[in-house]
Amino acid sequence: MTPRTRLRVAHVVTHPIQYFAPLYRELSRRPVLELTVLFGWRQGAVPYWDEGFQTSFAWDTEVLSGYRYRFLTTSAGPGRVDRASAARKLFMQLKREPWDVVWIHGYSTPLSLAALVTCRLLHLPAIVREEAQLLNPRTYWRRAAKAPVLRWLSGWIDACYIGVSNYRFWRRYGLADARLHFTPYSVDNAFCQQRAKVFEGQKAELRAAFGLPTEYPVVLMVSKLQPHKNPGLLLDAFAETQRHVPASLLFAGDGELRGELETAIAQRSIENCKIAGFLNQTQIARAYAASDVLVLPSSYEPWAL
Repeated sequence: MTPRTRLRVAHVVTHPIQYFAPLYRELSRRPVLELTVLFGWRQGAVPYWDEGFQTSFAWDTEVLSGYRYRFLTTSAGPGRVDRASAARKLFMQLKREPWDVVWIHGYSTPLSLAALVTCRLLHLPAIVREEAQLLNPRTYWRRAAKAPVLRWLSGWIDACYIGVSNYRFWRRYGLADARLHFTPYSVDNAFCQQRAKVFEGQKAELRAAFGLPTEYPVVLMVSKLQPHKNPGLLLDAFAETQRHVPASLLFAGDGELRGELETAIAQRSIENCKIAGFLNQTQIARAYAASDVLVLPSSYEPWAL
């Protein structure tokens, strides 16, 4: 028999995530890797309720093509029974095949914890890619509960860090530099550029479709409308700016603060301000193409970038 030269990688993640699919496709094209993605459930590939966006949707771009994958359950979301079933099936998947390494997204979900325990029991090498950081204050009890788990992990896993704050998180809990690997989040530039070409030269038409004047520059915020994203701060800044410079403001997103924003816009008679609501992957380019300035007024971003 010829020796196997491809590295067999099992990637454990809760559900299909639209901005990870291009990465899976790219890795699957590499001749040195044999990647299999193990999803806990189908959320994102089938319609589901997103609490942050306060709406139900499925991604309208292909999130399951170009790479090998398996679903551990048929559920659309992580119910209690589904979590237990996914953990059992994950154990069997990792036990029955000769994986070289298990790449786990996160450490704190029930599925990722099940993957970590399974790797330890089966003596499988594990790499964790995690978004945690130390930017936000946490209670003493939460820190105390996390510390033993993270110290345990630091003794035997490798970790992929996505930014400086994420790196500091892992170092804080004892992971050595030799076991930390810089793997920043990436963007599918080809898709974004293709969508930009579709709407090239249509700025006036797109602004009119959003109900905005065609002659004024457009300020854009693309985000869930949540407190830490600070859409109200942007609205205040825009209202002040409008006193000096004619402009428009477009919110592309939805969430718990939408009603509050709509009330403020109406009560303060802020003109040329629209909330487009949730725009799926193939539609969000319309908002970018209609705009001139992108604003990210968040008090913090959980990806620690």
